[in-house]
Amino acid sequence: MLTHYFHLIVSYIGDHPTAAIAIIFLISAGEALFIVGLFVPSTVVLVGAGTLVGLGKLSFWPLYAAATLGAVVGDAASYWIGHVYKEHVRQVWPFSRYTVLLDRGESFFHRHGGKSVFIGRFIPGVKAVVPGIAGIVGMSPVRFTAINVISALVWSAAHLLPGMGLGRAVDVTATANPRLLELLLILLLATGLVWYATKFAFFWLLPHLDRLRLAILKRLETSRVPGAVLLRRLVSNDDGVLVPFLLGTVAAAGLVGFALVAAQMLFDPAFVRSDAAISGYLQTLRTPLFDRVMISVTMLGDASVLTPVAVAMVAAIAWKRRWRLAGAVTVAFVSALVFVPTIKTIIQRSRPIALYDGAESWSFPSGHATLSATIIGITVLILAHGFALRTRFRIYLAAALTIGLIGFSRLYLRAHWPSDVAAGLLFGGSMVFLMGLLLHGRSLAGVSRTAGLAVLAAVAIAYPLHLRKDFTAAIAAYARTETVRPVPEPAWLADPAAQAAARRILLDGDYGEALSLQTDLAPAAIAKALSASGWGAATGGPAGNLVDSVLPAKASAAAITPLPLTHRGNPPVAVFTRAMADGMVLVLRFWHTDVAIADATADPKPLLAASLTRQSSRQLPFGLTLPDGESLDDAMARTVMTDVADTLAGTAGTTVRRSGDLLLVPSGRP
Repeated sequence: MLTHYFHLIVSYIGDHPTAAIAIIFLISAGEALFIVGLFVPSTVVLVGAGTLVGLGKLSFWPLYAAATLGAVVGDAASYWIGHVYKEHVRQVWPFSRYTVLLDRGESFFHRHGGKSVFIGRFIPGVKAVVPGIAGIVGMSPVRFTAINVISALVWSAAHLLPGMGLGRAVDVTATANPRLLELLLILLLATGLVWYATKFAFFWLLPHLDRLRLAILKRLETSRVPGAVLLRRLVSNDDGVLVPFLLGTVAAAGLVGFALVAAQMLFDPAFVRSDAAISGYLQTLRTPLFDRVMISVTMLGDASVLTPVAVAMVAAIAWKRRWRLAGAVTVAFVSALVFVPTIKTIIQRSRPIALYDGAESWSFPSGHATLSATIIGITVLILAHGFALRTRFRIYLAAALTIGLIGFSRLYLRAHWPSDVAAGLLFGGSMVFLMGLLLHGRSLAGVSRTAGLAVLAAVAIAYPLHLRKDFTAAIAAYARTETVRPVPEPAWLADPAAQAAARRILLDGDYGEALSLQTDLAPAAIAKALSASGWGAATGGPAGNLVDSVLPAKASAAAITPLPLTHRGNPPVAVFTRAMADGMVLVLRFWHTDVAIADATADPKPLLAASLTRQSSRQLPFGLTLPDGESLDDAMARTVMTDVADTLAGTAGTTVRRSGDLLLVPSGRP
């Protein structure tokens, strides 16, 4: 549904390019206007316009000219306001309501001089006041205009070019995995709304709320109404109830997110297929060196390390006789520790690979993700409590990256499905924010230093010992394995639909084009047969094909780069192309299944499934082209696949078998 509306919007804008140019001009000018620019979402609009250029719906140069001209006009208008009104602008509405921003802009200008006009254009909150400040302090009009034009040229390109790349990526995504386009659009829309809401809250809502808070506080100082003392205590805080409310809201959102992930996993088959596809894709990225790195990371989240950290944390708090805090932290740690095996036992979801015994043999949720988020998160929350805000932010970021790496290591090593890790992080994160709610406004003087020393000692002792003792065993436990199911040839020929997926499975768990041909021929034999009948073998790996699909290149239709599709997260075993008379290119891909066809006379042979798509080449200026996906008529697909099956069967010295819509080409062994 979302994709449908998106295409309607794109088609409308593509059919009315003049309106798009006018909108880009007005938005670019509006964002540069004195103070007004604080509330104009130019970044979202310009990146969106660049996306339409990447989709081939709009031309780049008219939009670039409109964005540049609008930015120049907007800054010039702001400069003129400052140049005419000078310091009197602080008494003119609406500028009089934003004197704090004017002071900040003036300080920025005095610190950076004339180059602040260039730098300020790229800094939210500053760019809407710096041109006006330049006029107030008497910057030369000629000098301002020169910097204004140059910065506008760079600023427009910096917004449109990434959007063009995004548009191309959206185009490729829509072809390779249509439902991912919806997820991408939702993410972009949410990002834009959050960005605009943040600007609105920071520059308008919070200042007004602060003035309202001060007015209420002034009235409450002399009020004798029952409850006035409590209310005065709430609003006299610099942050009032805002921070506790946000902490509680995020904690609740984490629990709701956990429930939603669990529900999707239990009741949505596409969600489960997506788990398997993403897991399969990550296995294609594995290398021996990175395996060792990820094993080292995942061992940081083992009980052998986290348990000493938790014990050291609680012991250090108790040492300082902060009994309530020690009790709260203990309850949080124990809650997470009990929660994981309880849910595992109730749901009993199998792991991707066999690990552990008992309740830990089950997969949902990830114990590593849950406990590392809870224990590391709460530990760092307490340790960083006494630091300055900027230092705390850096410490929190480092902790979040560590927890994220532990979660990713579980996916990379195929110890868990993606939803297991997501659910664990959501629950663990909610525990951290609940603890933040409990600690808000409380002093932890004397606790953080002692606890920090205890935790560092625990990690310094437990982690190296754990690596030394268990690293070799971990390498064997997490070794990459491929599960292949042997199937007798008669069973395959009797019921081929039961042996492999009937359609390509996309990364989001949805279905792609039909896998209408199955064969146990070797890829080398397939390549030899198809090359003799006009098919050309495509070269290059998935990464190279992805780059070629996104970036323009000088290539004819016959040499078009196949789009990088996946089946269950895996790239194709072999790809072949054949040019058609209408300029289109047929793309034939062969995929591995998890089946090997066996008989009593020879070793099992991997069963391959083939899919067929069609691509065209989009012509760009300077002789450049980009590959585009095209829908393939069912009748044409059947005709082409039948021809391919006959070609392969002729080479193998066998006959094509049919089972419903499936074409079967046995290898022809005795």
